[in-house]
Amino acid sequence: MLGVLAPLALFLVSGDTVAAEETETAPACLDISGELTLEGELSSGSVTLTRGTADGGSEEFEHRFLILTLPWQECFFDSDGVMHKFGRVHAYTELGDVEELMRRAEGKTVRLTGEAFPGHTRYHMAPLVLEVYGFATVDPEDLDDPLAH
Repeated sequence: MLGVLAPLALFLVSGDTVAAEETETAPACLDISGELTLEGELSSGSVTLTRGTADGGSEEFEHRFLILTLPWQECFFDSDGVMHKFGRVHAYTELGDVEELMRRAEGKTVRLTGEAFPGHTRYHMAPLVLEVYGFATVDPEDLDDPLAH
């Protein structure tokens, strides 16, 4: 019987979400309740989505997005106490000058600062979304040691 349950136990342990009360000691996860600064490689993508129109119909549109790929896995706890592990962040900004800088930095290592929240709609392309208001390019050699995380 244990042989049958072992793969199930492995699946449960290796999943992307874990309730906080199910862990003996909570890992050192990111605090997403305030300003957050993250570093990683910036890339872009697009996906075709459908939206409703004023006349009750629907239309397809191209949803373009920016993704920050972190050099290691991070985690955060949502408001329900569930831990989410992630290595990608959906980054966006309402600031035109910052958006232009971000688009020109695709493929580069960057440092983004902003307000974070869990991805919760079909427009969010990663478990964590960052509304960016601070931006800088970074030399990859200056990144922290991933073994420290």
